[in-house]
Amino acid sequence: MDSYILTPSGTHLDGFAEVGETVSFFPVLMHSCANRKVYDGLIRWKLVFNGAETLAEGEGSSACYSAGVTFRAERPGYYKALFEAFRKGEKVAEARIGVLAKPEVLRPTLPVPEDFDSFWEKQLAELRKVPVAPELTPLDTSETVAAFDLQAPCAGDRPVSGIFMRPVNAQRGKLPAILLPHGAGVRSAGSTRFAAWAANGFLALDLNAHGIENGLDPQEYEAINQKLGNYPVRGFETGDPEKRLFCSL
Repeated sequence: MDSYILTPSGTHLDGFAEVGETVSFFPVLMHSCANRKVYDGLIRWKLVFNGAETLAEGEGSSACYSAGVTFRAERPGYYKALFEAFRKGEKVAEARIGVLAKPEVLRPTLPVPEDFDSFWEKQLAELRKVPVAPELTPLDTSETVAAFDLQAPCAGDRPVSGIFMRPVNAQRGKLPAILLPHGAGVRSAGSTRFAAWAANGFLALDLNAHGIENGLDPQEYEAINQKLGNYPVRGFETGDPEKRLFCSL
């Protein structure tokens, strides 16, 4: 079965732009195995501002080299282009790329909730009751880095679940550390390119978002995703932060 990769690039690859600048993003659809450009596909795109406001939509042939999304960043905020690639009527790949315009002037749109500090302190108090007892299971080792599955008890009914990597010559107390938590998504830890941190002298821990087992088959993660349902907003209708899934994990 053919597989494809949709790779966007653009004029502002550092992710930042000034207000009033023109920004362009260009998607390229490739055969993932043969590393060849796909000429008979369709690419649809949508430009979204601050995650909510759709500014423009369009589509074009994957054969075109210069087609993509071009816009002027009129306001401070986050502009994100979403691309979907189709071949023979079926979606075969998707990708996204974005740019922040004038981020230094952005301010919170809502005030901090009055009970935020008390809620957060309560969560920290529950966490302090949990013993620090990580379990490391060796996975594999190369000449430069070693990888481990990490499971650790946590407040609530789910553990901390991640993949830990370190240089093979790591000495206790001698290296900086970096924590790489996931955003939304139901997937194993270790799927990001965090091995480079370990290769460059860091203790690196990549955490999955739900305290689930790492290294499962994709179908098993899809089953977990279906079971969780629309988890990003589960419990929001109650108005009780203790009953929101993302607050209670």
